[in-house]
Parts: sequence; C-alpha cells; structure tokens
Amino acid sequence: MDDVSSLLHLPIMGQFLMFDKLDNNRALDVMLELLGVLHGPTNAALCDGRGNAVLLSWLRDHYDTCCENKTESLLQGLICCT
Repeated sequence: MDDVSSLLHLPIMGQFLMFDKLDNNRALDVMLELLGVLHGPTNAALCDGRGNAVLLSWLRDHYDTCCENKTESLLQGLICCT
C-alpha cells in the first residue's frame, strides 16, 4: 500500500480490506450461479481445494470446456476464448 500512496499520490487510511469469509455452501452456491457448473464436480473441487476455494487447474479446465462447448457463463463473458 505504501507503493500505491507513493506512485499515485493517494492517501491510504483505515483498514485495507474487510470481508466475511464464505463457508463451503455459500462458495458452492456462488460458483453454481456465476460459473454455470454442476453441483457434484464443483463440490468435489471445493473439497480438493481444502475449503471454500478451488484449484486453479480446475478453473482452467472449466474455462477450456466452456470455450470448446461455446457455453455461456460469466467466466466466458469476462475473458475471450482464444
């Protein structure tokens, strides 16, 4: 944050970031809604990620599948398939 203040001449005051930690069920709901993934494989991926996160390799595989199948999802909308 000191770099941001020095380079951009922005005052940095207060705490950096505050957020509530997602539990596994809420993380699963968010992924189902935004990524358009299936419940079973996503739940297994959350377990592999040791908590409310998935492995980057799982996310890459899902992205590749979306591109191959031309599936509409938030992930595909955010990043153009190459």
